[in-house]
Order: sequence, then C-alpha cells, then structure tokens
Amino acid sequence: MSLHGPAQRRIAVTAAVMAALRLMVGTAHGEVPTTRDVAECNHEARQGSGVGAPSPNQKDESGAEGARSARPGAVERLDATGRSTRSPDPQIDGMDSGGAKDPAFRAAYRTCMRKKGF
Repeated sequence: MSLHGPAQRRIAVTAAVMAALRLMVGTAHGEVPTTRDVAECNHEARQGSGVGAPSPNQKDESGAEGARSARPGAVERLDATGRSTRSPDPQIDGMDSGGAKDPAFRAAYRTCMRKKGF
C-alpha cells in the first residue's frame, strides 16, 4: 500500500517535528552542569595551575574581583561539593566560592566546563 498526497505530507511533517523536538530536548539537557561536572571541574581547577594552564582573561580578572568584594552569601550556595557560586553562565555555575576569587582558578574551571560542552 502506497500513501500519496495529504497523508504522506502529514507523516513527513510529523517526522520533522519529532526530530526537531529530539534535538531541542538534547540541547536543553546539555545546558545545565551536573553535580559530577561541577565536582570534576572544581578538582581540575584546583590542580590546574601548572604548565599549560589556561591564562585568565579580563572576564576572569573582573569576576574574581567581584567575588572578592561581594557581600557574603550574595553569590554563593551550599551544595554537595561545598560552597559554590551561582551564575546564569553555565561555564562558572557551581564554581568553588574560594576559587572564584582567583582569576587562574576561574580560567581553569571555565576551560574544564567548556570541554564538557557548557
């Protein structure tokens, strides 16, 4: 049995919509770092001050300055990995609050999160 006309178009449109929804759900899921991502990147950033470590940029410098001068608790939360910063930027969300004050730590954390796809 062969489908022609409107029925064939409905099937094609339905398949296209389902494919688009699958892509959107996959993309939305990847935008939020997991607790494991946060823990691994905090660990890597603590270890990452050696040769080949990423260099802090102006954003890291100003972010660290802001973290040092922030009111206690204003940009922090308590989670399974300890105190960490909250940010709408997934490359720094979950960063250790002590490390957030260090531009080199921020650069290493951002690099780790970027490697994970955030």
